[in-house]
Amino acid sequence: MPYDDLRSFLAALESHDQLLHITERVQPEPDLAAAAVAGIRMSDRSPALYFDNIAGFTDARVLMNTVAGWQNLAVAMDLDPGSSARTMFDEWVRRWDAYPVAPERRDNPPWAENTVSGDDINLFELMPLFRLNQFDAGFYLDKGAVVSRDPEDWNNFDTQNVGCYRMQVRHRRHLNILPIPVHDLRRDCPEPSARRRCRPGDPIHRCAAV
Repeated sequence: MPYDDLRSFLAALESHDQLLHITERVQPEPDLAAAAVAGIRMSDRSPALYFDNIAGFTDARVLMNTVAGWQNLAVAMDLDPGSSARTMFDEWVRRWDAYPVAPERRDNPPWAENTVSGDDINLFELMPLFRLNQFDAGFYLDKGAVVSRDPEDWNNFDTQNVGCYRMQVRHRRHLNILPIPVHDLRRDCPEPSARRRCRPGDPIHRCAAV
């Protein structure tokens, strides 16, 4: 990946005029979702949307539509923003053929600059939660990056999986997730009700994912 963290990716988007910073005060519902949908419908050059003045929150920032347009997807792949869909597809195939690659492990990753653990975790204070869809039953972390491992072979990083899943916030420290049989995550938690134990997973992985 050409970017070490989300900040550097946003800087790249901004350099290509593909990051729209919205400073006007907005309502979390329905303004955020409406803006995201409008951006996609207006053009296939939809920029990423960055909000930092959200009613009801004193220090909240929301980023949406990071790869909603072809230009942003090209930037994410470190290609020219004007690259065609075919060019991006061919590059994707080339990289896929080279997969897997050896992981790079760092002692001080950027995401570790802000960590919360134990009783200090309170999702309602850490994140600007809002309902993205009109009929959502509650607050969801949409497409959060979830890292899972085989519970019977926990220290085997070769079988570690990362996937994007929608998680419902049920409590200050509890999330609900529903992996279906075709999901890799389902492989790592085959009998969650029978085992009756929690599956470790950071509830704010999305903050570190692009």
